[in-house]
Amino acid sequence: MSQENEATVIPPGYKQTEVGVVPLDWHLIALGGVCKIQTGKKDVNEGNPDGQYPFFTCSRDHTYSDNHSFDTEAILIAGNGEVGNLHYFRGKFEAYQRTYVLSDFRVSVQLLWYQMDAYLRESLGIGTIGSSIPYIKKENLSNFKFALPPSPAEQRAIAEALSDVDKLLGSLEKLIAKKRAIKQAAMQQLLIGKTRLPDFSPVETRSWVRRTGVSYGYKQTEMGLIPEDWHIIDLGEVCRIRTGKKDVNEGNPDGQYPFFTCSQDHTYSDNYSFDTEAILIAGNGEVGNLHYFRGKFEAYQRTYVLSDFCVDAQLLWHQLSVYLRKSLGIGVIGSSIPYIKKENLFSFRLALPLSPTEQYAIATVLSDIDAEIATLERRLEKTRAIKQGMMQQLLTGRVRLVRPEPDGKS
Repeated sequence: MSQENEATVIPPGYKQTEVGVVPLDWHLIALGGVCKIQTGKKDVNEGNPDGQYPFFTCSRDHTYSDNHSFDTEAILIAGNGEVGNLHYFRGKFEAYQRTYVLSDFRVSVQLLWYQMDAYLRESLGIGTIGSSIPYIKKENLSNFKFALPPSPAEQRAIAEALSDVDKLLGSLEKLIAKKRAIKQAAMQQLLIGKTRLPDFSPVETRSWVRRTGVSYGYKQTEMGLIPEDWHIIDLGEVCRIRTGKKDVNEGNPDGQYPFFTCSQDHTYSDNYSFDTEAILIAGNGEVGNLHYFRGKFEAYQRTYVLSDFCVDAQLLWHQLSVYLRKSLGIGVIGSSIPYIKKENLFSFRLALPLSPTEQYAIATVLSDIDAEIATLERRLEKTRAIKQGMMQQLLTGRVRLVRPEPDGKS
């Protein structure tokens, strides 16, 4: 049987509708039939960032207002700007005149939220290649159709299942943010020796600081106070700095070897020019973007390849990730750095402990935090994929959480 024929097969207990195959006892509903649809009345400039009430405009993040026009449970939809962007709120709030406010729901508001989150943008053609939707018309919203089970118990069961996954996603996002904050604090302390790891902090230094609060054992440098047994070095002193030789069009997405250009993500190549441990820096394009790699790879002619390290490469990576862009003025308001000159890299200065053991110890602490964050991010992506699969199954009734009664009632 062809895939086309398989796609038209309707399982027993299901029916074909304009939104796809759904259970026989589910109803096809238009949005305008299950809630009140209105718009806000305020102009954007009527907001106040220090106001008391959330003010929903057509941006991804809301601002605030001194006043409120609504006090209800609502789903808010950006009518223009970031068209189709959704918010859920319950309480007192203000809304922009191009923001749709859905309220007075006659079905599970949570389930309605998930239906809209899954299908509204697609139904309006938002995000479709070649389409341009500058705004949403009210009649388009009113006519948005979706399938729902008639039983409030089944509606709640579906919404609660998806809501539980959202709570897990939220907890993972908070944990990742916390780990990133911990790493940021650790880098600020460890990369300039402000805090020494226990095995490398002399007893007399620790006791002196406890008694007096004076930074005994430190010296003043152009980079601020650093430990007396650390030194300031130029990047060109501790590694070899060169560029790749290949043009971007020499890459092959199906190639065997990573090909580092000046983009955030690398592509691939059929060949390699390097087989080493390296830090790669985008010389133009996404200027200052960093990669670390060990093995065989190819590099673009505007990508700097740092190798042959005489200090711990991982520690050098962390130093560059924190200070390089700042030292070059990248990201500073009003600055424009179209490319990095080789001499800028050679003269980039950093503080390092003299002891290779301490270098390794600092790098290990920070890399361990990175590994924890990467593990959590993989778990987050996997959970998002699970939620997506659940939505496809639950919102179409392919999987039922409440067994329907023989007469079709749940």
